[in-house]
Amino acid sequence: MLIDFELKNFLSFKDSTILSMETGGRLTKYSKESTFSKSKVSLLKNINIFGGNGAGKSNLMTALNVLSKMILEPTKNIEQPLPYMPFRLDEDSINEPTKFTIRFIKQEKIYVYHIEYNFTDIILEELYIGKTIDKEKLYFRRTKENKREILPQKLKKIRESVRKNKLLLFDGHDQNDSECVNVYKWFHNNLIFESFRRKEQFRILLNDLNKKNLFLNLLNLSDFNIIDIEIIEKNKTLSDEFKSIVSMMAEEDVIQFSKKFATTLEIYSIYKQYNSKGEVVGKSKIPYEMESSGTKRFMAILLMMLQNHNNDKVIVMDEFDNSLHFSLTKALLQIINSPNNFNQFIFTTHNLNILDLDLRVDQIYLTEKDFLGITELYSLFDFNGINGVARSDIKFIKRYLNGLFGALPNIDFEKIQELYGEVKW
Repeated sequence: MLIDFELKNFLSFKDSTILSMETGGRLTKYSKESTFSKSKVSLLKNINIFGGNGAGKSNLMTALNVLSKMILEPTKNIEQPLPYMPFRLDEDSINEPTKFTIRFIKQEKIYVYHIEYNFTDIILEELYIGKTIDKEKLYFRRTKENKREILPQKLKKIRESVRKNKLLLFDGHDQNDSECVNVYKWFHNNLIFESFRRKEQFRILLNDLNKKNLFLNLLNLSDFNIIDIEIIEKNKTLSDEFKSIVSMMAEEDVIQFSKKFATTLEIYSIYKQYNSKGEVVGKSKIPYEMESSGTKRFMAILLMMLQNHNNDKVIVMDEFDNSLHFSLTKALLQIINSPNNFNQFIFTTHNLNILDLDLRVDQIYLTEKDFLGITELYSLFDFNGINGVARSDIKFIKRYLNGLFGALPNIDFEKIQELYGEVKW
């Protein structure tokens, strides 16, 4: 599970910024529903990040994704640039490294992984491991100039062949170093980002009737009238080049390749068909593409939740409730913040109604960009006078809109109307 993520000098995050999944001290509200304990660390199941357009919410999600891809998809050669995207609105930051630090729990161990890099080089790479939070011990340190490096014996042999633009962690995993393997597996299996290949998500229903029935029941209970889902798997026509590649693969790789590239899915929603008297006379199927964006969005979220149910996953979604009716958003958050959920969910959203749902103050984060273009991230837990106040005694929407917490767009409504009124064409 994720404990925290720290970034510096990445896009609009100029200064060191921490997103923490640890619970706030002395907060007991909704502890049974919205928190759990791993390795004696009390963690939140869900945080929701608010802020105006362009305030930097999505940049935070991008940073997590970039770190994940650097680990899972290393550079192919010495010429390939690293994903270096520094803060560009001052003259110093564009020459300084980007820094990421992530702390998570896997197999009852706490891992702290830190990297610093620029366009061409990994400047610093460190891995700390421990059984107790804040008492992790250095496992390896890799530096740009090979100075002050600390490496276990197995990684010393690997280090000699690691390119300057490639992570030692990946090669350590590739050579079966157990700790590097654990970190790699966490990023590969436990840190989940929203898929933009939504139809592919339906594969989990193909051969699992229990999952399919649960999916349909959840849709029905959420006031959708879909009575069944028809999934048709079709073969694609492969080019000769692709066929040549497949012929050289091992059997297990061919199976995985076929699932991803050699077949495609056709999805249909099945509805009851009625006559003029309102009597059921049959069934009608609607292509997935013709469903509303809100229906497809809700289906995608449900499928992600079913696929990763109770697997210690960290699920990251940008603007997760986009196109959803607030009642559906509320239902999803109630499922997530319930004793039956053992995953973590990190969401960004513009829906202010969420502020007054049954959430803890440490589950609500805000982003605000100052006049220099720098994003600041902070939690409602950080505000004096809010800690310990019962949710029933305070309405956050009104206070947020009145500017108590900041993170509001600075919009001059009168000037906008005046300027628009001057348009003559």
